[in-house]
Amino acid sequence: MYDSISSCVIPELNPSSSHFHVSVILKGRHRSVRTAAMIDSGATALFISRRFVRKHNVFLHPLPRDIPLYNIDGSKNTAGSITHFVRLQLSMGDYVE
Repeated sequence: MYDSISSCVIPELNPSSSHFHVSVILKGRHRSVRTAAMIDSGATALFISRRFVRKHNVFLHPLPRDIPLYNIDGSKNTAGSITHFVRLQLSMGDYVE
């Protein structure tokens, strides 16, 4: 799957950081949005912010059951559980997922 990425230029990266930002295009059913995505090497799943979803009217699909969200220290995240998911196409250069 990831063999199709030929290159990715990261202009500045703090060596002690586990994440960086890239420019991507997110495409839904009715429109596309150019935005920044955070690549986090320590993340255990894919996430999208509630604020972004509301701002861009992204359609939410309910999950069959809530997924509890935990911080890196094992404590429950104060934002609550994950209750919905979205279906979006992500493009970065020639790479599409």
